[in-house]
Amino acid sequence: ATCPCGANAKPCKWTDDWGYEEEWCFPEVDSCPVTCTSEQKRCYQTDYNASGYPEKFSESCVSQTRSCPCGTNSQECYDP
Repeated sequence: ATCPCGANAKPCKWTDDWGYEEEWCFPEVDSCPVTCTSEQKRCYQTDYNASGYPEKFSESCVSQTRSCPCGTNSQECYDP
Protein backbone atom coordinates (compact mmCIF):
# COMPACT_ATOMS: atom_id res chain seq x y z
CA ALA A 1 0.00 0.00 0.00
CA THR A 2 1.11 3.53 -0.71
CA CYS A 3 1.70 5.86 2.22
CA PRO A 4 -0.16 9.18 2.04
CA CYS A 5 1.70 12.43 1.48
CA GLY A 6 1.70 15.19 4.07
CA ALA A 7 0.21 18.66 3.79
CA ASN A 8 1.11 20.60 0.62
CA ALA A 9 2.62 17.49 -0.97
CA LYS A 10 1.60 15.23 -3.85
CA PRO A 11 2.53 11.65 -4.80
CA CYS A 12 4.79 11.23 -7.85
CA LYS A 13 5.51 7.95 -9.66
CA TRP A 14 8.18 7.59 -12.33
CA THR A 15 10.77 5.18 -13.73
CA ASP A 16 14.37 6.27 -13.14
CA ASP A 17 17.28 6.05 -15.59
CA TRP A 18 18.09 2.50 -14.40
CA GLY A 19 14.55 1.17 -14.93
CA TYR A 20 13.48 1.21 -11.28
CA GLU A 21 9.99 2.44 -10.47
CA GLU A 22 10.10 5.21 -7.89
CA GLU A 23 7.35 6.76 -5.80
CA TRP A 24 7.96 9.78 -3.58
CA CYS A 25 6.07 12.75 -2.22
CA PHE A 26 6.97 16.09 -3.79
CA PRO A 27 5.90 19.63 -2.88
CA GLU A 28 2.69 20.55 -4.71
CA VAL A 29 4.45 23.48 -6.39
CA ASP A 30 7.11 21.21 -7.98
CA SER A 31 6.75 19.10 -11.11
CA CYS A 32 6.95 15.33 -10.81
CA PRO A 33 9.94 13.60 -12.44
CA VAL A 34 9.27 12.35 -15.96
CA THR A 35 9.51 8.81 -17.37
CA CYS A 36 11.23 8.67 -20.77
CA THR A 37 11.01 5.86 -23.30
CA SER A 38 14.08 3.96 -24.54
CA GLU A 39 14.07 6.20 -27.65
CA GLN A 40 14.24 9.32 -25.48
CA LYS A 41 16.65 10.94 -23.06
CA ARG A 42 15.90 12.94 -19.93
CA CYS A 43 16.67 16.67 -19.96
CA TYR A 44 16.95 19.02 -17.01
CA GLN A 45 15.97 22.67 -17.42
CA THR A 46 16.48 25.64 -15.14
CA ASP A 47 14.34 28.74 -15.66
CA TYR A 48 15.97 32.01 -14.59
CA ASN A 49 14.43 35.41 -13.88
CA ALA A 50 15.66 38.55 -15.68
CA SER A 51 18.37 39.04 -13.03
CA GLY A 52 19.78 35.55 -13.60
CA TYR A 53 18.41 34.02 -10.40
CA PRO A 54 17.17 30.40 -10.76
CA GLU A 55 13.39 30.24 -10.30
CA LYS A 56 12.21 26.82 -11.44
CA PHE A 57 13.72 23.41 -12.18
CA SER A 58 12.00 20.89 -14.46
CA GLU A 59 12.56 17.75 -16.51
CA SER A 60 11.44 16.75 -19.99
CA CYS A 61 12.00 13.92 -22.47
CA VAL A 62 13.36 14.49 -25.97
CA SER A 63 14.40 12.19 -28.80
CA GLN A 64 17.88 10.66 -28.38
CA THR A 65 18.92 12.58 -31.51
CA ARG A 66 17.85 16.04 -30.27
CA SER A 67 19.60 18.49 -27.98
CA CYS A 68 18.03 19.26 -24.63
CA PRO A 69 16.12 22.56 -24.57
CA CYS A 70 17.28 25.50 -22.49
CA GLY A 71 15.18 27.05 -19.75
CA THR A 72 13.76 30.56 -19.70
CA ASN A 73 16.37 33.35 -19.88
CA SER A 74 19.19 30.90 -20.61
CA GLN A 75 21.19 29.97 -23.67
CA GLU A 76 23.15 27.00 -24.93
CA CYS A 77 26.94 27.27 -24.93
CA TYR A 78 29.51 24.89 -26.36
CA ASP A 79 32.89 24.27 -24.80
CA PRO A 80 35.32 23.68 -27.71
